[in-house]
Amino acid sequence: MNIPQTLPQFLDTPTLFIVTGDRAGEFYVALDGVMERTHVFKVDKPHYSDRENFGRRGSMVFEAGSKVDAQKKTYHVEFLKKFTTELNAATKAQTFKKVYLFAPADVLKELKKIVTSKKLTVTKAIAGNFQKESFAKLIGRLKK
Repeated sequence: MNIPQTLPQFLDTPTLFIVTGDRAGEFYVALDGVMERTHVFKVDKPHYSDRENFGRRGSMVFEAGSKVDAQKKTYHVEFLKKFTTELNAATKAQTFKKVYLFAPADVLKELKKIVTSKKLTVTKAIAGNFQKESFAKLIGRLKK
């Protein structure tokens, strides 16, 4: 996709855009006036009918804590694993001097830590869910 002329063109500098929600994400590479989606991932939330998943855990009859919180943690861990795998794949082919991260506030800090652990510098991190926004709007947010 061509970047409109009114926006930065990222000439001679490969730039990585990472856009995530809390269950899915996309990686874009911007270079020489073109932005291309390179990697996409999604963590599917299992659907349980009625009380199908509310059985016992382990050999104890009683359990403490919320079952929903345990499931959310499991999904979150799976999301972080898939994010790391896709980040490795996205950065394997080329190096990036600039990385822009768009993610919800509750996962932004963790994702930023993962990105910096891969020897990448996050140029700007913006909190919010921007998965449904066009790439032109995302680039426009960098000016703010």
